[in-house]
Amino acid sequence: MNLSMDDLVVEHIIPCIKPSKQYQQKVAWLGTILEDNQIEDMENWFLNELGFHVKYADKFEINENPIVIFYVRDDDLERFAMFRLKTDDMKWWEDFYDWEHVNMPSEIKMKYPKCW
Repeated sequence: MNLSMDDLVVEHIIPCIKPSKQYQQKVAWLGTILEDNQIEDMENWFLNELGFHVKYADKFEINENPIVIFYVRDDDLERFAMFRLKTDDMKWWEDFYDWEHVNMPSEIKMKYPKCW
């Protein structure tokens, strides 16, 4: 088995960092451009329009395609899961990571490793 240093660091050494015990599931929102001054608006939009508590985590690009990472509050996960199934642009972080880890910036892989 050939493992790169990134594989070793991401999969085996760095623990999963979560903002709190209430927010543990990460989501990748594909194709989303979010400016720093829009983060609070995004979180409020999810709560006020869709009824989900979310916390912004980060943003990055893969091949010039913007991606926003956010956490969903645990007690909203079941309802959010049903909503997410109706969209093409929101993926569970672990699924997205499996598909795109080769293309992700190293700093994102190290900061947000696959946790299950």
